[in-house]
Amino acid sequence: MALVDDLKDYIALNSTPTTMIKEKHNVVIVGETHAFLKTTDSEIRTKAAARLLLELLANVNCKYSTVREVLHKRGVSCVSIKVVTDFKRGDVPDDAVFEQYNKPLTDLTVGDIIRLASLVPKTPVTIVVDRSWTNGRASPFWRLTFGHSKVPVPAQFEYIVVQKA
Repeated sequence: MALVDDLKDYIALNSTPTTMIKEKHNVVIVGETHAFLKTTDSEIRTKAAARLLLELLANVNCKYSTVREVLHKRGVSCVSIKVVTDFKRGDVPDDAVFEQYNKPLTDLTVGDIIRLASLVPKTPVTIVVDRSWTNGRASPFWRLTFGHSKVPVPAQFEYIVVQKA
């Protein structure tokens, strides 16, 4: 299977319409890209992050908190969630991921982009990015990066929430 087909299959098996965190944790950290201050063209970013935060805060086990590294140093277990939308300004959309090639990050092009929102039929959807997959294979998300570093997606976040405008 091609990577996109692997991702679609994996997402179908490992996603839910709401965020249900099964890992034992003390803190949930949400990463998102902020909306622009002086325009409304990226308001989906605010809506997606606010929707997730309200969903999490409705859970009595979740509280609003701070930086992951500081918490880890104090022995606090954390779960990280990345919120992405289908918003696009310029060449790189919010939901862009890239297959980890052996080429340098500076050589990645728009043609290398895989759009996560294009892989799901409905949103919002929460994807657990590091679950065992069919036949014991590793998650295909281990083959992806966000493009600004070669660190694989599951090494940065346990969950990704995808929301279309």
